[in-house]
Amino acid sequence: AAGGEEVLALRRQLEALQLRHEQTVAELRQRADGEAQRLQRLSAELNEMRREQVAYDEEFNEGLKEIVEWFGLTASGPADAAPMAACLAPGGGGLKGAPGPFGDAR
Repeated sequence: AAGGEEVLALRRQLEALQLRHEQTVAELRQRADGEAQRLQRLSAELNEMRREQVAYDEEFNEGLKEIVEWFGLTASGPADAAPMAACLAPGGGGLKGAPGPFGDAR
């Protein structure tokens, strides 16, 4: 009889451990699903940010191209392109004395 009680007690322990294991597995799956959804959202946001950055870069480059064309700078460039490029460079001093679009000096 004592052996039967021990087996019964061990069986109850095993059932309790099995239940705890199933609960833990279910909780881990739920967390993994939540993390997967969060990762998908972050990935979508990152892709959107990349698209916005590409659009911004294209717009910026187009504006820069228009500015360069406005100053008459081309790939071959006029003889005075180097001084103009130096004026436009960071710390280059700006465009003081350079003619504007209507011929006026700034």
